Order: sequence, then structure tokens, then C-alpha cells
Amino acid sequence: MPMNDVVLLANIMSGVGSFVLFAGYAVLTILSKHKLGFFLSGIGSFILIISFYILDSYAFVLLNVVWVLISINGYYCCMKDSDVDVDRKPEIIVFTFLILVLPGVIMLALGYHTIVSWFSISIMLMSYFSFASQKIFKIDYIIFTLIANLLCLIHLVEIQNYASLIQTLISIIISFNMIMKEKNLISLYS
Repeated sequence: MPMNDVVLLANIMSGVGSFVLFAGYAVLTILSKHKLGFFLSGIGSFILIISFYILDSYAFVLLNVVWVLISINGYYCCMKDSDVDVDRKPEIIVFTFLILVLPGVIMLALGYHTIVSWFSISIMLMSYFSFASQKIFKIDYIIFTLIANLLCLIHLVEIQNYASLIQTLISIIISFNMIMKEKNLISLYS
């Protein structure tokens, strides 16, 4: 299916927004510079709101609206640069896995890709909000980000949002790499 001018514009905007959002993710997770990371994430998400609206992908419009709001909150209630003061809530992890991850995987297996996109954004929002609120560790956030990104891949191809697809693939690679480098991963979940 050939790309028309509107889809091309949306993909260009998505590329810019995805790049800025991805930079925010990298600053938050790799550099642990939370204030700058939340700022970049908010700007990138704002650009993505417009892009996804043009592409009629309302699940991702909603994701980015809420992402902007969480980013603003995270920016003004800026976290410390370590997990030392995090009041980790294991029930958030269990809830997210049982209520969002498992049904998302089932819907993916059944071929309901648009519904899976809603599960994906719910996982992203729950983990981002929990991370910004210091209720889960950075590694928990990275794991849920990896899962959510894997779930939404097919939807991004179907709506022809190739810029976000590329950003999502890069995010998957970085998240996987960061998970593999985590030395205490087993002890966190035992």
C-alpha cells in the first residue's frame, strides 16, 4: 500500500517525536538523569500525539497524552538518581503481569493486534507511572517496557508507523541489553 502525503507527514513527525522520546528513555534508564529524561519524554510524546492522531491510532494518542502528564509530574517531582529511596511495591508488578501482560499475550496469539496495542499502552503507562512515582525499580520499568514494546510491533507495522517501529526496535535492543547487564535480577524476583 503506497504511502500518501499525510501518512508521510505523520511518519516524519513520528520520527522526530520517537527520537526525542527515545532520547528521554535513554537518559532515564542508562544515564539516570531523571529531570532531563522526563523533560525529553514529555516533548517527544507531545509530538507523537499529533502523529498518532493523523494515523488514527487512538490507543497511542491516549498513551502519549498520559505520558506527557506523567512526564510533567516526574519533572516537577523529580526522582533521585538511584533506586535507594524507591518504596518498591511488588503488588504493582504482579498486577501488571496478571492483568495486562498475560491477556495481551493471549490477544496477540489470537490475532487481535489493535486490542493488543491497548494492552501494550496500558503496560507502558502503568510501568512509567510506577517508575516516576518511585514504586518500582528502574529494572522493573525496563522489563515492562521491553514486554510492551514487543507486544505492539505488529500494530505499528499495520498502521504504517515505521518511524515508531524503528524506535521500538531500538528500545527493545537497549532494554534487553540492560536486563542482561543487571546482576541482581534473580534476587529481585525471588
